[in-house]
Amino acid sequence: MIAADAIPSARVAKEATPTIPVVFISGSDPVERGLVASFARPGGNLTGVAMMVAELTPKRFELLSEVVPQASVIALLVNPNNVLQTDGVIKGVREAAHAKAVQLQILKASTQGRSTPPSAL
Repeated sequence: MIAADAIPSARVAKEATPTIPVVFISGSDPVERGLVASFARPGGNLTGVAMMVAELTPKRFELLSEVVPQASVIALLVNPNNVLQTDGVIKGVREAAHAKAVQLQILKASTQGRSTPPSAL
């Protein structure tokens, strides 16, 4: 068995072998990314867990705006170094914010350029 921790590594494993089972974890939709044929029948030698971050974040935003209905501004913290996932998340949350008439602020944060590891802070 091959364990893959993201779409790119799962894709490499898929291309490397059609017979060894590959189990992946992904933050995005593996069907949309071309890893598997469908959720019900992935086909081939790949299976895994999809967190569906980009697809579920707008729903989380809606729930937050319902829990705190007086909030007129909500911020979304994103990693600008993860363009594939971040762009989809921002798009979905912008649409949800527009529908709820809530102002959305996008805040970008990463560890790039940091000389001290986060665990040492």
